Amino acid sequence: MKLVMLVGDGASSKITAQALIEAGFDNTVIYCEKGISKLSMLKARARRLGWFKVFGQVMFLALVQPVLKRQGAERRETLMQNHGLFATWPQNIVVHHVDTINSPDVEKALTDAAPDAVIVNGTRILKRHILSATPAPYLNIHAGISPRYRGVHGGYWALYQNDPENCGATLHLVDPGVDTGDVVLQVKISPCRSDNFTTYPLMQQAAALPALIDTLRRLSEKQSILKQPPLMHDSRQWYHPTLFEYIRGRFQGVK
Repeated sequence: MKLVMLVGDGASSKITAQALIEAGFDNTVIYCEKGISKLSMLKARARRLGWFKVFGQVMFLALVQPVLKRQGAERRETLMQNHGLFATWPQNIVVHHVDTINSPDVEKALTDAAPDAVIVNGTRILKRHILSATPAPYLNIHAGISPRYRGVHGGYWALYQNDPENCGATLHLVDPGVDTGDVVLQVKISPCRSDNFTTYPLMQQAAALPALIDTLRRLSEKQSILKQPPLMHDSRQWYHPTLFEYIRGRFQGVK
């Protein structure tokens, strides 16, 4: 079975790649994008949300997230060990670095590769010419129960909204929207007291990786992808919390 991965240069992409290789999917080609500059991202987000909101997000990322990373370091290491995860690129797999995953070069590479499936992780939104470059299914693990928690940090926002029964992850087919593709499987997680904002995504990924591997094995056996209706139908796109939102959440007991 031949796979193509379209990824960003983050730990979750490396974890996914390692998990696929260890599961026997070693005929894999990886295209990793450099991503959008922080300034461009801030400008785009400000046009959508306003500068006041973006300022609060920057304050959270600068002042709070580094502290949470330090506090959650031991818990993340435990999760990695317990689930057999590795945040490094697999050996003997070439990683092709590109400026953007939506480039004509990536489109041509997809068409020429004729993969059986395309795994998407941590990239910008794929444009239609990339999604139509091959008839293979495009699969993504989203860190949230979509469509209620589309966007980023869906596990955190479920807890913030006092909605722990919808704290989880979604394996879905990729379409031109933001986490709006057909649901393959949704899984739930149960954070403990030692978890926080920086550990939820790792828990979500670990919970959903078996579903991704099982789906790929079905495809390798020429079986169709199983789909299920989403657990919830209401839809909203979420972003990083602001400093003020995070402080409010801490008073509610959400880390």
